[in-house]
Amino acid sequence: MFLYDHLGARELRPTTRTLRLRSTPPRTACVSARREDGLWRLTMRKETSGETYEIAARALVNAAGPWVGDVLNGAVGASARASVRLVKGSHIVTERLFDHDRCYILQNDDGRIFFVIPYERDFTLIGTTDLDYAGDPGSVAASDDEIDYLCKAAGDYFRKPVTRD
Repeated sequence: MFLYDHLGARELRPTTRTLRLRSTPPRTACVSARREDGLWRLTMRKETSGETYEIAARALVNAAGPWVGDVLNGAVGASARASVRLVKGSHIVTERLFDHDRCYILQNDDGRIFFVIPYERDFTLIGTTDLDYAGDPGSVAASDDEIDYLCKAAGDYFRKPVTRD
């Protein structure tokens, strides 16, 4: 964003600002979106106050990730099925497995690639699985099978065994 601010035409848009989610959470929901006179008319609701207001836009981008279908069927009111494949990519965090700051990209016996990355100061991040997921995206969690899979995959490469402990 720094480059856009300094290389782009500032008169077209305001400069960027830092948004600190701990102190200035946006928490605004799109309640409805409808096409009218060539524009999208959006009704927005501030979740902190309940206040609603309208905005207009030439284009609408549904960037709701795994909730893309909820936005289509809810706010937009389309009876369309979102063509998004929900995938659960689980990771595990272990105590530090090595004493350097480099990452590993490794291949498991089943041909899948996984990574092992230093995480914060004292931990290692290992991932990822890639499983189809059909549940509520807000309730996703790593399964016992995924945890075992990642422990074994990493354990095959490192001197120190990777266990649930």
